Amino acid sequence: MPGAPRLVNALLPVGDTLWIASAKGLYLHRDGVVRPAPVRLPSPHVNGLAAAPDGTLWVAHSQGVSAIGPRGVRHVGRRDGLPARIAYAVAVARDGAVWVGTAGGAARLAGDGIQTFRQADGAVPHDWINALTPHGPDGVLAGTYDAGVVALTPRGGAPLPELGGAWVNPGGLWAQGGVIWVATLGTGLWRAAGGVTHRVPNLPADDVTATVWWQGRAWIGTRGGLAAGGV
Repeated sequence: MPGAPRLVNALLPVGDTLWIASAKGLYLHRDGVVRPAPVRLPSPHVNGLAAAPDGTLWVAHSQGVSAIGPRGVRHVGRRDGLPARIAYAVAVARDGAVWVGTAGGAARLAGDGIQTFRQADGAVPHDWINALTPHGPDGVLAGTYDAGVVALTPRGGAPLPELGGAWVNPGGLWAQGGVIWVATLGTGLWRAAGGVTHRVPNLPADDVTATVWWQGRAWIGTRGGLAAGGV
């Protein structure tokens, strides 16, 4: 796409706009044109994106997270209460709270302040959290490097033993209809449901970087190419 950045970390469609997170800044695609987003962020290295029901766009970057909404731009960083400087992932839970995955643990942003979840407190199995997806009425699933997946709620964390030890890739978590999909670094794509895990066979490579369901098929991006089919 002419004008699009080369190093893309995440994509998020919202209405008629496709938001593009890249190592060179935040871009948007609208009306057939790709251009830099007209907003100033604390860091040009954008890692993750999430949309809130009120239309606010949450952006995870190398200096924390930023909220872009009708009232302007608000930044939240380590000095505001995040457990680390670099934010790798952001997600909006069903109760409206915003969860942030950082290099030093997870954080929950809500009206009553910022709540942190760290390995030292026993809340997460590893502090490096780089994937988040909404899960349950008030929580998220958090993917870590080398320590699997943990279910987080305001009351704490509970590791999913069937996914322990997985190296979850950035953006590599989805939860749909009671099924959890996990894209990993080196061990392929996993499907977990009812405490049972299943590894999707016959992929071009075991480093799975992206998955999307489109027209009744799964499209799976790997370091060795693209696969499509029923899973």
